[in-house]
Amino acid sequence: DVLQCLCDASKPVAKVGGECDAETKRNAILALTTICQTVGIGDNRKVTPITETAETGRTVGLDKMQVSRIFDTFLECLEDYSTDRRGDVGSWCRTAAITGLEQLTYLAVEASTDVPSLFITAEDSMMKEGAVAGKGDTGIAKTDHDTVDEMQE
Repeated sequence: DVLQCLCDASKPVAKVGGECDAETKRNAILALTTICQTVGIGDNRKVTPITETAETGRTVGLDKMQVSRIFDTFLECLEDYSTDRRGDVGSWCRTAAITGLEQLTYLAVEASTDVPSLFITAEDSMMKEGAVAGKGDTGIAKTDHDTVDEMQE
């Protein structure tokens, strides 16, 4: 399963060739985010060559279990404080994970049947984001101020 491989590769304890590899972890997180954006969540009408089913002509996105696994992976990546000769390389993973959480949360809100997407304002999205990500507040609060400032630019 590609998603599971990417989730495993992005974990803070993941090693490549017996060593921690910040680029591999960051790239796995970015790949998970791209998959989420490309495929979407649930049964949707976003047609892409990869996800179109022959029987219905509709696309099938990520299911609840996959979304949950990816959310958990992103949240776990917020705990990556790896360092090497280049300094705090874990911040690369934390930054990518915050972006992934944001994108996946927006997709979850968009796919939600409880929140009509036509009526979602920026404030509503932020409130829904907190409810969906739940544990994310704790992880984001632990992130360096420099990383948060960098993301705000």
